Amino acid sequence: MVRDKIPEVIASKGELPLYTKISGDILLGAVIEKVKEELGEFISDPSAKEAAVILEILSLLFKISGIEQDNIQLNIIEKRENFGGFDLNLLLEMVIEVD
Repeated sequence: MVRDKIPEVIASKGELPLYTKISGDILLGAVIEKVKEELGEFISDPSAKEAAVILEILSLLFKISGIEQDNIQLNIIEKRENFGGFDLNLLLEMVIEVD
């Protein structure tokens, strides 16, 4: 996936961009791959610029999956109230069953 104006940028350089508008399952798969790609770029270069791209592509993933931002926020609040956030940086190593 590329941003909407990339074909124009390519054409302005005298090159011919060939592209297809996608939808449905193909779009979903492409967005998921883009999330992976951008996450890898963020891991290599943790920056606000890369974080912004991840948030934008995640927003698209949520939109095409039919998930509204308000619903996400409500779920964040509910999870935080019931289980806390990720503020303490805890790593669960093991659970020991006690009789």
